[in-house]
Amino acid sequence: MNSLGDTEYAAILSVAILALVSVAVLFGVVIAQNRTIKQLRSPRYGFLGKPLSIVAFTAIALFGVTGYIYYAEFNSTVNTDISVSDQTTITVRVEPQVINQTNGVYSFKAIPVLNGLDWGSDLDSTYDVVWTIKNLNEIFKYEYDLTKFFPGGIEVTLDKGINIIQASIEIDGESYTNFVEIRR
Repeated sequence: MNSLGDTEYAAILSVAILALVSVAVLFGVVIAQNRTIKQLRSPRYGFLGKPLSIVAFTAIALFGVTGYIYYAEFNSTVNTDISVSDQTTITVRVEPQVINQTNGVYSFKAIPVLNGLDWGSDLDSTYDVVWTIKNLNEIFKYEYDLTKFFPGGIEVTLDKGINIIQASIEIDGESYTNFVEIRR
């Protein structure tokens, strides 16, 4: 067998290193070309470098939000039930009427006044009234389901002296009271 000399060994080693470097360079070129091909395959259309689908979605979202704000601001209807009920003023008017002055017989009606209207604007509303008649003793009378068309009322014989007739009406969990004072 022939043994390789130093010059032959150096030549083979140089060729091997040159081959390895060439393979590495070719491998780098292939990777770089692969990246270039990948970039060239992706579409180059869009707006300011962004794909059109994102631009279209953003435009639709902006027009949708703008349209909703416009609709809510200018075309919405106000729920009058809520705004009216928040600012409702309620009072009770007690109307006495003399039936027989000598015997002290009187009739009384309690009328709820909502926003200045007797019995309010809702004709289907019903009210309960608790009457308290105070003189020497205290008497309670109750009326239920009163309406504008069935206003109720009580008839009472009053004692001599100062009589306080009080009517309480409960509306939406709140009690509204008024009274009249009759001297007999």
